[in-house]
Amino acid sequence: MRVTEPRERGAVAVMVGIVCVLLVICIAFAVDLGYAWQVKRSMVKATDASALAAAHEARDQAVAKQTLGSGTCTPAAVQTAASDALTANRSDAAMDFCSLGDSSGPENGVVTVRGSTDAQLSFSGVIGRNSLGVHSSTSVAWRQPKVLPIAICADAVGNNDLAKWVQDPSSPTGDVDLRVSASANSRSVPR
Repeated sequence: MRVTEPRERGAVAVMVGIVCVLLVICIAFAVDLGYAWQVKRSMVKATDASALAAAHEARDQAVAKQTLGSGTCTPAAVQTAASDALTANRSDAAMDFCSLGDSSGPENGVVTVRGSTDAQLSFSGVIGRNSLGVHSSTSVAWRQPKVLPIAICADAVGNNDLAKWVQDPSSPTGDVDLRVSASANSRSVPR
């Protein structure tokens, strides 16, 4: 039988107590960092929606300017659309800036939105850190799509129904055989 000395009793309990305290501290910081990451993901979604709303407004204004022949694309209206979309998606977010890049008309443009908020931390207040600043920036660009040339040919009999339909698409055309030709490939288009 082994005889233990009285001064060695309880050594494991002290080690378990220290490890438990360290484990609780690690869990507390993991909870705070997990919440900060969730706030960051929420900010990314909010700035994405904000940039899309700003790009939509900028393009609508550019199209209206081109169609009407007057007016200007106002950055204030674009910024208002971006701010409204940002706060609709995250009410505590603040827009740091909204930049409308150079555009050569309604077919091309760039909008950048940057937003920020604070993630209120629960357990990090013990070390003096009650919040963490979270920022997100999103850019949206739109371009004119490239269109492949397509030719529409009437049948070889000389049917004029296609010409009538091009002049007035609402008129009945009868039995027209349309063929779509792109490069060397031809195929019939079902009606």
